[in-house]
Amino acid sequence: MGGLSRDIRIANYIGLTKIEDVDKLLINAKGWGEDFLRKYYQQHFKENKNRKSTTVLNGVVTWLMIATYIEKFPKDILEKEYGIGGLASYYIKEIVGDKKA
Repeated sequence: MGGLSRDIRIANYIGLTKIEDVDKLLINAKGWGEDFLRKYYQQHFKENKNRKSTTVLNGVVTWLMIATYIEKFPKDILEKEYGIGGLASYYIKEIVGDKKA
């Protein structure tokens, strides 16, 4: 996941307009965010064990933005508007369900 312009569009979509808003989101993710990212990447690497994979810092922030505001991201919005589909959107929603339970 990359695409800084996409990440800015996602931030705007959920109402984050200042860098301080992103900072607050990251602070509020302390605790559940680490567990979420661990589960997400474990699943990602399990499903993609025969492919090369990388992550970028803004990708981690984007996953946390989506996970925090998951109710604003129906599958079609993730896929059509932001190009996040397939297993990525499925696992984010599955793992966040654990977080909110």
